[in-house]
This record gives sequence, structure tokens and C-alpha cells, in this order.
Amino acid sequence: MSNDDLFRGANCLGYALGRDQYTQLNKQGEEGGGDNIINFYKPSLMNDLRIVRAILKRYPQWKKSSRSKMVLGKVYIAFRYGDGDFHFMKRDMEGSWTHKPGWQDIQEISEDKVFADGWSRLPWNRNPYNSRIFIFELKE
Repeated sequence: MSNDDLFRGANCLGYALGRDQYTQLNKQGEEGGGDNIINFYKPSLMNDLRIVRAILKRYPQWKKSSRSKMVLGKVYIAFRYGDGDFHFMKRDMEGSWTHKPGWQDIQEISEDKVFADGWSRLPWNRNPYNSRIFIFELKE
């Protein structure tokens, strides 16, 4: 069975969590659905702090990291938001990046694109993800 088959029902967050489940963040950073979503419209320092705190509270298996701390042998998650949406990308232990745009298949993506100025040219969303890039490390 391919990864695409394993994660057919997942979105980017579900895939990053290793779940075959469409997963959303609501106002408390808990999983939920519908339109009860954290405000992902205007990247700002206050919004960044609030969103990162909510993610770390909800997913204690992740810890905040940075690009300069990334090493082979660990799994990392990159996160960005903007214009009302969010996106997660995943780096495996070998250093390869992948992501799952909505209901589409899992796609490989270059590290250069992960750390580009914005994720605005991604084909599944016309709106740019223009916040800072947040890196999370999967705890052992």
C-alpha cells in the first residue's frame, strides 16, 4: 500500500501527524472542523505566538525548533499560515521534504521551496502562506 493510499483522507495537518484524517485547528488550537478556525489572515508577532503556543499545547509530541538545529535522523514539520489558511510540510529522517495539499496526493518538495520567501505559488491555494516559517521537531 502506498503512502497516498494510507493518507487518502488526510489533509496537510493529518499527514504531518501521521493520521489518515482531515484535521483542522479551531480557536483553542484543538482539532475541530467547520469554520471555527484560528485567525490565519494577518501574520503578526502576537498571532504567531498565539498560534505556536496553541499548536505546542495540542501536540506535545512536537517541540519548537529552527532550520539551523535540523539534523538527519529526526523528523521535522514546517508550518506557515496566511490569508485564512495554514499549511504543514514534513521532513523525514533522511532529510526529504513532503507535503499533502488538501485532498491531493502526497508530493515531494525541495528544501529550497520549503524555505522560500512565501508559499504563494503552491497550486492548491491561490492565497499565499506568508507568515514566518515555524519548525517543529518530533520528540523521540
